[in-house]
Amino acid sequence: MSAIAEKEILTLIQNVSGRLRLQFPRDKRDIPDVDQFLELPGVQEVTYNMLTKSLLVLYNIQITTADELMNYMERYCPWLEIRTGKAWGEVPFGHDLLSQIIFGTLAKSNRYVRKQLGGKADLTSIVPTAMIGWSLWELVRRPTRPGWFDILRAVEIYVVSIANHQQH
Repeated sequence: MSAIAEKEILTLIQNVSGRLRLQFPRDKRDIPDVDQFLELPGVQEVTYNMLTKSLLVLYNIQITTADELMNYMERYCPWLEIRTGKAWGEVPFGHDLLSQIIFGTLAKSNRYVRKQLGGKADLTSIVPTAMIGWSLWELVRRPTRPGWFDILRAVEIYVVSIANHQQH
């Protein structure tokens, strides 16, 4: 009697032009090998969030579409099944060349940093850590008048840009 391996279910929760967010079941314990998805056509960046159990895939809309990408994912990883039940609708994101260049460059930088650090960290953890380090440096350098305004403004810009990026 052969044991048939059950497919792992990925549910599409966000479908924005150039970006897919898929979610694994809440009881998932292991961390998926996200680098395998980088070999798919048009994929620029793939990250996994352990807290939300979600997989974020950034792709180039000039090379592939969301439907093609999900088909590639199921074909390339036969242990996956993608369900598209509750996804957000198509929202134009990164539709102009400038934003494609910016997001593509950031994705490559983030992928390079993550690869060099063996997957232990990426820019989403390094940038906030650098901001905390900067604030501590300011406190040591000028304890009577640290540059809190500059630090808080930089943090605000960073947080707002991430929030805007996730909304679109």
